[in-house]
Amino acid sequence: MSQLHEPPDEAEVTLFQQKAKKEKEERLLKRSDEWRNSLPERTIRAVSLAREKTFFDIRVCHPNADSYKDLTPEQVYRLHENEN
Repeated sequence: MSQLHEPPDEAEVTLFQQKAKKEKEERLLKRSDEWRNSLPERTIRAVSLAREKTFFDIRVCHPNADSYKDLTPEQVYRLHENEN
């Protein structure tokens, strides 16, 4: 006795894949919410602050410029470090 199986319909496969993906996303969201609810409020705030955009204030200084010829490089760096 032999059994023959027909291959699944492509539309049916796609439907099952979409359903599995949706169920996985729902499980992950649920686990994420459970995890978030178990954390102290301070930790949640720290995580959200870490995800915000960061701004860097970068200054460029050329210690060998003519305007600094009477100063040592250490004095030039200190001058710029103390600038507000």
